[in-house]
Amino acid sequence: MYLVTNTINVKKSFLEQMVNQFRSSHTQEQMQDVPGFLGFEVFYRELPDEEDVSEIVALSRWENEAAQLAWLASDSFKSLHQRRKAADSGTETTNQTERPVLGNTIRRYYSAE
Repeated sequence: MYLVTNTINVKKSFLEQMVNQFRSSHTQEQMQDVPGFLGFEVFYRELPDEEDVSEIVALSRWENEAAQLAWLASDSFKSLHQRRKAADSGTETTNQTERPVLGNTIRRYYSAE
């Protein structure tokens, strides 16, 4: 198994919107035809040292690294993330300067099995 986490710092006022966006876009139904995809989960927490920032962790499970890399190169991935980039940049809101995403870190993990 191969895991990928995307840890995203967001403005607290956008936490619910961002969590819902992830949960609605990576459903098992929508991803069922993606070869090697095993599952997707979303976690979040309040950051104790940052009053206005929350953290979201999106975790995807794959059969292997090759399957995840193939999805990254797919039209499905590109389409999904173009819509997300528009939302994250604030272009889908009336206030163009209000950007929910403050930064992110992607990490990849290999199974020890």
